[in-house]
Amino acid sequence: MKENINEHDMTKKMMSVIRGFKQQLIKEDDAPVTASVPKFEKGDDLPDTENTELPKDGPTPLFPIEGYKKLEKPDERLEKISTAIGGIKLGIRVTSVYVKPKTEDFNGDIIITGEKIVDDENKIEFSLSFTQGSKFNSTSDDKLNEEEIKNGLKGYLVNLQNEPKVEEEYFYDVKK
Repeated sequence: MKENINEHDMTKKMMSVIRGFKQQLIKEDDAPVTASVPKFEKGDDLPDTENTELPKDGPTPLFPIEGYKKLEKPDERLEKISTAIGGIKLGIRVTSVYVKPKTEDFNGDIIITGEKIVDDENKIEFSLSFTQGSKFNSTSDDKLNEEEIKNGLKGYLVNLQNEPKVEEEYFYDVKK
């Protein structure tokens, strides 16, 4: 039988915990936590940070991106593409979008880069481009799932290319 929970009673219980009338929900150890912090004295040089590699947010594009402009968050174009691609298959993540406008000798391009993490050791990286097609780098053993993802991404790219206002929606602020 399902228990009927009164929202008012639950709110009262939560507020009493917050105000400290009830026992703490999280138990903490009495032992202090000590971190190893290097000691510096006046005049010491700071540690060299030039060779420190910053954490990377996703795979690098599988196509050259020279001359392209990277769309930064919270750009609505990036959000639109991320939402559409995320709907193809659960877990597909767009990590970067680059645009290059149409010129006299270039037809305009969008490069979309992202990944689908299958598990701790396996993932599928992708780059999609109007002018260069699609490239995939996979460590996944699940070929059926991989083909489904590839076909979905390729289909999205074709649909995006066929949008009537793609040029004015995606290249409006990119210098020619």
